[in-house]
Amino acid sequence: MISSLALACMLQAPAAGESTTFLFLRYLARHQRPDGSWGVRPAACTCPDEPKVAPACEAAKVAPLLAALGDEDPGRRDSAERELRSLGEPALPHLRAALEDPDPEVRGRCAVLCRRFELGARGGGDAELTGLALLVFLGAGFSQLSKDEFDGISFGTVVKKGLQWLMARQKETGAYDAEDPAGDAVATLALCESYGMTASQPLKEDAQKAIDRLVATPMDTARGLLWKGMALKSAELGELNFPRTAYESVEAIRDKGGDLAIAGTTVLSIFVRKNKSDARLADLRVLDPALLETETLYVGTLAAFQSDGPSGPLWNRWNASLKRRLIPSQRTHVGDCERGSWDARSFRGRLQATALNGMDFEFYYR
Repeated sequence: MISSLALACMLQAPAAGESTTFLFLRYLARHQRPDGSWGVRPAACTCPDEPKVAPACEAAKVAPLLAALGDEDPGRRDSAERELRSLGEPALPHLRAALEDPDPEVRGRCAVLCRRFELGARGGGDAELTGLALLVFLGAGFSQLSKDEFDGISFGTVVKKGLQWLMARQKETGAYDAEDPAGDAVATLALCESYGMTASQPLKEDAQKAIDRLVATPMDTARGLLWKGMALKSAELGELNFPRTAYESVEAIRDKGGDLAIAGTTVLSIFVRKNKSDARLADLRVLDPALLETETLYVGTLAAFQSDGPSGPLWNRWNASLKRRLIPSQRTHVGDCERGSWDARSFRGRLQATALNGMDFEFYYR
């Protein structure tokens, strides 16, 4: 935790040459809906969306790469996946078609790539985006009890309204969005983190109900298992009740394919098993921060920092690449509605990218 004075200095309007790191907090505060949620574009918002026009991708170019995803040589499989990733969204129709491939390795890798390209346009549901935005404020040390104001906005009020929206949205079952269990896990994590920071009794019942629901919810994706595991860890630290055998269900993340599973396995190994000597943690070295989609970049940054930060060689390499990617691409022009954010294909994608990239920057101050 950083001091209030240091944080206040970082949050002041930046002059020429000063850090703009915490502009993302002010962006999120400006784009909160009057009801406390994030997701729907506010009426006065003029943030641009990136154009959706993309060049066609010829099947003849993609077919050998898809076939190589099932090659017996792991190096050829990984090389083909990297090339498909570099093709970007134009490859998406071919990847979707390959979800019917008889080879489970091909299907698994194509599913991961499909999610990577679809995520920027979708950006998550309201419950997930509200949970992510709250986690950014909580990660910077602001809770619903904070009194600090910036640009005339009380960040404590921002957090309070977001929590109130989540609690009002919560169903009797403890769910927020029954169609998106991974998004529910993000919202649950935000509620548990807020309760853990403040021990505020009004939050306890809803946080406990959300955890009860999460424990009973099976997850079949790497991201669902990751966010579930982090929410369980937050609940444990906040002394909420759940059977510790619930952690066993998130172990399945190591068997999922793709970069998110590699980074997520590292995070859960450290958070849940408190094990930094696990040989699987070495897999982080194969990840390139410059090529990861935004969510996997955040998880990889968390994994690298927890396993090797703040001065190890892995973290130093990762950190250098992270700064090269994120600092030049943050919108910083004074007066722009989108100031403090990162571009995406949609407004929801912009919110998601800004929340996840913002949490990447917060590692420097913890």
